[in-house]
Amino acid sequence: MQKILFVGLLSMALGCHSTKQQTTNTLGKEFWNERYSSEKYIYGTEPNTYFKNVIDTLKISSILLPAEGEGRKAVYAAKLGWDVDAFDISEEGKKKALNLAQQENVSIKYFIADFGNPKLKDNSYNAIALINTHIPKKIRLKGFEHLKASLQPGGLIIIGGFSTKHHKAGYRFGPQNEDMLYDIDELKTVFKDYEILQVEENEIEMKDGGRSGKGIILNLIAKKT
Repeated sequence: MQKILFVGLLSMALGCHSTKQQTTNTLGKEFWNERYSSEKYIYGTEPNTYFKNVIDTLKISSILLPAEGEGRKAVYAAKLGWDVDAFDISEEGKKKALNLAQQENVSIKYFIADFGNPKLKDNSYNAIALINTHIPKKIRLKGFEHLKASLQPGGLIIIGGFSTKHHKAGYRFGPQNEDMLYDIDELKTVFKDYEILQVEENEIEMKDGGRSGKGIILNLIAKKT
């Protein structure tokens, strides 16, 4: 059975925190445990639109969702029939994801791990998707290397998140620390040995997880050769 890896750190709403907090706290287990501790699903229970549009076009198989938070993407995939694995650094996120899966009568497997060192098996997945995975560049690049190693030849990497142009344009929706945003030249360098199938930046009006606002989004799809 083919495997698909989807990565999605739910951090679109970090605009309400200071730049210092975005740099130092958003990767911490304590930060996310506190954020996910309420009964309310902070980012809602419906999947991110871009994630949904992508996964709806793929052959149902096995999926891993790192940094999955409260589980809205994992549960959606499971409802379609995917065999779902997920992880996050937050135990509270895991609890809410498993509760949501139970409510929707689906099964997901969820474990605790760090995005920068997830300890994945090489050549295990035929797709990787990072949806709103906004973390500091140093750790992001470290994580990319693990993800690239885990991707099978011919597999796809799918990225959707705020562009550095979003910050430069002064939008207040989404992360405000430019170090946590995606730069198109950086991604082209990281995936220079891949076949770039799509790369674009668009200014759009976003509605996702109970939040809305205008932003500049970078989408990239690349194939491992």
